[in-house]
Amino acid sequence: MSSRFRDTWGIMMCAVRVERISLIKKARRTVSGRSGFTLIEMVVALGLITVATGIVGSALFRVTSVQRFWTDDMVATKSLRHVGSWFSGDALNAEDVVDSGGALRLTCNPGAPEREVSLKWTGTDGSAHLAHYKVVQDTLVRTVDGASIILTDELVANSVSFTLCGAFLTLSAEVKADRNTTEILNLRTKIRKLQPGA
Repeated sequence: MSSRFRDTWGIMMCAVRVERISLIKKARRTVSGRSGFTLIEMVVALGLITVATGIVGSALFRVTSVQRFWTDDMVATKSLRHVGSWFSGDALNAEDVVDSGGALRLTCNPGAPEREVSLKWTGTDGSAHLAHYKVVQDTLVRTVDGASIILTDELVANSVSFTLCGAFLTLSAEVKADRNTTEILNLRTKIRKLQPGA
């Protein structure tokens, strides 16, 4: 039995060796044969890849530029809302509205639009408060009781004006937005505590 087994095993091993040799010969024929890509095919494939990359790249550029302009517009809107929030809060507390000198009450149609305004009021504790709004270059600065904050720093030149018509105080301003456009604020607030003729 053992010699039979050895003979069978020897025949199987011989068949495996023959099969290996035939596979190696086939592989050599395939490698040395003419299969593969020609230079023309490689140039065409490289050209198609370049065109596809260009299309994808330009689409990504457009998406990011639209997003940047949208962001600029949102920042301008947020900036105007910030200005309006502070100004209307101070105007609702105000008892008097005076010009930049702090002596004359604003008028409805000033000869030149006022670029500064001061709002005066008395707090619940009896202390006097003064909120001063002033344009410095392209920024609008709010100073209350000596503490200053910048409300916006993207103003359009000569776009801020303050007017007082009756009991209504109006703030007009323009802020730079995207693609050379502007956002406009016309805020009209009633001065509820305005002292007549003060």
